[in-house]
Amino acid sequence: EPKDEPPSDSGGSSNEPKDEPPPTPASKPMSLDVFDAFRFGASSKPAVKPAGRNKHDSQAASSESHVYKRKKHLSQNNRNQVDPKIAKKTKRRKKDRLEEDVDVTELRRREIQKWSPLRQFDLPYESIKFQILVGAILSKQTQFPIVLKAVQVMKDQKELSSDGKALTAERMSCFDEVKLRGLIRFVHYNKQKAKHVIEAAKMVERNFRGKTPTVKDQMVRLPGIGPMLSSVMVTVTPSKSEWDQKHSKGHGGTQTS
Repeated sequence: EPKDEPPSDSGGSSNEPKDEPPPTPASKPMSLDVFDAFRFGASSKPAVKPAGRNKHDSQAASSESHVYKRKKHLSQNNRNQVDPKIAKKTKRRKKDRLEEDVDVTELRRREIQKWSPLRQFDLPYESIKFQILVGAILSKQTQFPIVLKAVQVMKDQKELSSDGKALTAERMSCFDEVKLRGLIRFVHYNKQKAKHVIEAAKMVERNFRGKTPTVKDQMVRLPGIGPMLSSVMVTVTPSKSEWDQKHSKGHGGTQTS
């Protein structure tokens, strides 16, 4: 019997399909769309939506692109223009720097000049200190000319000043609070300030033996006096030696130095 022999690779026909190499891209004919793409400079690849992106992602990307283009447009067209907010901040910083550069002595001189109407060296020393205290309590959120007017209204009351020139803690501590509110009704927060003035006068009489304190740590204990006002009072209140020197020379009225 003849033996089965495997078919040869070279000869004979076989029903099995033969592996053929895939056609090369060059062998494919160029379609009209691809030709037009190369001709007009467009991409030959079709636009494929990236995987994992939905409608909201595309909207966010388009909005970010719009914001970027808008910023770029503004930066190109407004290079010589300054944002008002930035200009305001820059102006404020320059102002702060100028204030820091001012000499401390000059600031003290300006403050003393402002408070000079209450620095009357022809008055007793304790009266000067107390009326500066009253002016400090009234000066919170109030223009200083109104403060001077209020102090003068108090001096015009015989119950507060016998000679119409000096205020004393002794008389102020016994004055009616409701009546004081009416006298300074043109001052902001007159009810609260009238209460603070009378309470401060009582504390000066009770805790400091009628002498208005000149130390900052003691001033902040008084009603209506905080750290800022206490610093102002320390600056503008004359020392005892300064008062003795100017009072002995007969300097009356207001002094600015």
